[in-house]
Order: sequence, then structure tokens, then C-alpha cells
Amino acid sequence: MNLGQAVAICLYELRRSEERAAKRFPTPAVLSSGDAERITKLLNEILAHSGYIHDLTAASSELKLRRLIRRLNVPANDVETWLGMLRQILWRVKRDL
Repeated sequence: MNLGQAVAICLYELRRSEERAAKRFPTPAVLSSGDAERITKLLNEILAHSGYIHDLTAASSELKLRRLIRRLNVPANDVETWLGMLRQILWRVKRDL
């Protein structure tokens, strides 16, 4: 067996084991658009209270924030945890004003 054949066999075996692992561990569901909207609104409110978002840049900041939340690929199981953490941050920011 030459080196090229050995590499081909190793790559084949790696790919085969990856497919089996994917069948055993399905990818988790990604957050829904409603959940993404809830996270976006809460984070937008936090940023507004903290002084990060100003009136002049509010529209563009919200658009950037929506895109950022979508790129995070938050699993649906973690949405409530994220919302709880963000609510706590908002409470703290409002309290310190």
C-alpha cells in the first residue's frame, strides 16, 4: 500500500466515524424568531439604559443587534437562561441610575 492509499483509508474512516457521531448527537434546535426578538428587545433596553445607544444611532444599533443575535446561534434550550441573565443585568442597570 502506498502513502496515497493509506491517507485515503484514514480519511474515509474519519469521515465514517463523524457520520456515526452526528447520528447519535443531533444538532440542537436554534432559537425561534420570537425568542430572538425577546432577547433583542431586552438587550436593546439594557444598552439604552447603560448609555451605549443614543437617540441618533438607535435605529442602526438595533439593526446591528438583531444581526448579532442571529449570528450567535443560541440553542432553543438556552433562551430562558439568556433572558434571565439579561433581566438581572437590566434590573441592576436601572437600580444604579
